[in-house]
Amino acid sequence: MDIHVQQEGIVKQAIDKVWEVFRPFGPDVMKWWSIYDYVELESPGKDEVGAVRRFKTSGRTYQERLIARDDGRHMEQYQFMSVSPRASGIRNIITTITMEPVDEGTKVTWGSVSEIAWFLALPTYFIQNRAYKSAITDLSRYFSPK
Repeated sequence: MDIHVQQEGIVKQAIDKVWEVFRPFGPDVMKWWSIYDYVELESPGKDEVGAVRRFKTSGRTYQERLIARDDGRHMEQYQFMSVSPRASGIRNIITTITMEPVDEGTKVTWGSVSEIAWFLALPTYFIQNRAYKSAITDLSRYFSPK
């Protein structure tokens, strides 16, 4: 079963500044997104397409591979590789983040397509929706702290 999830939001900052903060695939993400216990790039540790990051959040350790990045289009895409403790029923998850300039700053669109077992459909939809909304909110908060 395929589940499509998408969240959009406005970050009140110029796109080049938002992209600069968002772009790193490794531990720099912890500067603005509060969900992580840790984030690390696996060897050889280069932040480039093909890099694998391992991170811990909510009691689970995940691996994701950066599969595409286009600085000119402000787009990044990564693929789920594994989770521990293991969650059965996840076949594939591709996450895509795009940014575009708007009058108010930068429109961020965060979405994914998940190939999962039917029994994970509803929980996956709600978990991903919450995570993507949190990411956009935290990115916005980075530029406009209260």
